[in-house]
Amino acid sequence: MAPRSKARAALAALRADLTGDALAPEDPGYDAARAVFNAMIDRRPAVIARCAGAADVVRAVRFARELDLPVAVRGGGHGVAGAALGDGALVVDLRRMRGVTVDPVAQAVRVEGGATMSELDRATQPYALATTGARDSTTGVGGYVLGGGTGWLDRAFGLAVDNLLGVELVTADAERTHASADENPELFWALHGGAATSASPPRSPWNCTNSRCSASRRSSSCRSTAPGRCASSGRSCAPDRTRSAGRCCTSPALPRISYRRVWWAAGCAWPC
Repeated sequence: MAPRSKARAALAALRADLTGDALAPEDPGYDAARAVFNAMIDRRPAVIARCAGAADVVRAVRFARELDLPVAVRGGGHGVAGAALGDGALVVDLRRMRGVTVDPVAQAVRVEGGATMSELDRATQPYALATTGARDSTTGVGGYVLGGGTGWLDRAFGLAVDNLLGVELVTADAERTHASADENPELFWALHGGAATSASPPRSPWNCTNSRCSASRRSSSCRSTAPGRCASSGRSCAPDRTRSAGRCCTSPALPRISYRRVWWAAGCAWPC
């Protein structure tokens, strides 16, 4: 660990260089910034760098190298295991980098590292485009895709990472690079499943597919016909493109376990 005087000087230099900002444990807003989706995770990073662009990510990683700090990358902060945080670590917080740019001609979308599934959906729906996405709208796109990404449309279009066209990333050496099937193909292969442990992804281009529905997930305002249901067995006669899921839950108001099954097709839902 670096001497305290060196750490204070390095943090002051980091704050001066960032377009975003950096929080230390004594700063107002630190506790709110380290909260993640899973409230059981209670880790205290040394510094949270709230990056506003790729240059901030590079600067933050250089700061971590200077002080020999472990690095955690936060996109949506939705991971149950809490990989977005680390005790005594530098957190590269990408939540201010939420841009989503759609190319309707190429049927592709470029997503910044802090964008969530809801922001991706809102950007692609006006063009009737969809791709395999997470089941919860607050899930961060970056970690979800690099982790593999199973979702409602994976039977039709494969895992989310199967639709990944490329990644712009910052390596552990604080260097910006690009990986795709044609450029740095071995790195691109490694990113398939690398999730939060591989690199800091400022943005990624992603393939989309024509969708027959204009509604977001968990919605029933669909133009297509709902799938039938076999009366004898209760099993659905849905087409191959649909996907089912069940959820069991309990609550103080409901002493018994409730179960709900939903059929999904191209982004639309019908409760069974």
